[in-house]
Amino acid sequence: MTTAKDDSPIGVIKKAEALFLSKGWSIDEEKSFERFCSTLSILNKEQRDLYFKLTKRFLRIDGIEYKRRIPDLFYQLFTRFSDTINRFYIYPLLIKKDIENSEPKSSDDVYCAMKSNQYDLDGDIYKKLKFVGKPYQGLPANFNEKEGSMILLVDDFIGTGDTAISAVDYLCSEHKILVDKLTILSFVALRQGYLSLRDKGINLITNIVVNKGISDNYYGDVKATCITTMESIEDLINVKEKNRFGYKKSEALVKMEGTPNNTFPVYWIINEKLNFMGVFPR
Repeated sequence: MTTAKDDSPIGVIKKAEALFLSKGWSIDEEKSFERFCSTLSILNKEQRDLYFKLTKRFLRIDGIEYKRRIPDLFYQLFTRFSDTINRFYIYPLLIKKDIENSEPKSSDDVYCAMKSNQYDLDGDIYKKLKFVGKPYQGLPANFNEKEGSMILLVDDFIGTGDTAISAVDYLCSEHKILVDKLTILSFVALRQGYLSLRDKGINLITNIVVNKGISDNYYGDVKATCITTMESIEDLINVKEKNRFGYKKSEALVKMEGTPNNTFPVYWIINEKLNFMGVFPR
């Protein structure tokens, strides 16, 4: 018999199984449980305890979940703009480099999911949507002066906000679109990204706003200890300086269809020399 305090190898595995069950994650799916247990096996007790605590708050949203969350995004959009906007021109959120290189991005998948499921929306909503696709064509002439029209840039995840701001800057500079004629739709946003967009005057509508995994959830000595422990985990798996605590120290605990580099690297890094692979590799 094992208990929550059982730190034997079998006890740790049982605790991992219970955690996956509580999160609704399959133990057999894509070897994620095997990778999770492999990570636990190289951590000491203090490191394991933090890893378990953070994983309890980990947000995982896959492509199937996207479909369920689409109506809420558009309901929020319609609630905010129903009296002023009668046509939304929808594009995947892409920066200039992605457009020039025709690189497939997560925003393309979100765009396709929304387009495929538009007829599941309330009729008053989907009749106002125009899925244009190819950035950033199909806009009417003198778009800025055209009342009742807005551009929607869609993506699954907003991290620091850097990519979203870059996409908006490109539209504003290259296509002369006013920032108040734009809105970004995203299933999840980090709070720092949400605030960065707000400070730039960019509209953002999202299902979920999430905080930093450690810095926004622990305080005082407990916070300091958690930071030190995570630093020791990242030392153990040789995380590069630029990736420590996630891109720009985002401290995210998020996996979408793919795992963003804003998430703590212990969840996604691959280190072949150490034969290490995070539970949700990029």
